[in-house]
Amino acid sequence: MKKNILAAVAVAAVIATPSVFAAPGDTESVSTGQLNRVEIKMGEDSYSVVNFKLVMVINKSTHELFKAGDVIAVSCVGINNTVNKESNVDGNCVAKDSAGDTFATTFKRKGLLGQPGAGAQTVRGLTGKYAGMTGTCSYDAKYAQNDGVFIASFAKCSYK
Repeated sequence: MKKNILAAVAVAAVIATPSVFAAPGDTESVSTGQLNRVEIKMGEDSYSVVNFKLVMVINKSTHELFKAGDVIAVSCVGINNTVNKESNVDGNCVAKDSAGDTFATTFKRKGLLGQPGAGAQTVRGLTGKYAGMTGTCSYDAKYAQNDGVFIASFAKCSYK
């Protein structure tokens, strides 16, 4: 009896967390949205906090958890500090798909928000089908400034 219960629990665990056993794969995506920034300047240094909501569209995918055409909502908080003439952009995002499953990203690059630049992201699955997923991405950020600052981020990611 105990063996049957243990076997049932093991099968349920595999079904409940499929991404732990998901095959590796890659994605290409674009994320767009508007940035809301609060900036404080102190002499030549500046300190900014930015929040933004993006829409991510998967353009290409060889990973079983992502399909070309998937649309994912992304909420981010970032900082952009310039100290001693050196600028860095850092932050965190939480992404949620239409089923409510979530993953988080941490992003980092040198440069200023509002100016194009390349950076890196790490990805960690949080809930649902993404639980246990990890990955790394490279991205290129481009901006448009017209009644606000808008971003288009083009990412290439590899997942385990």
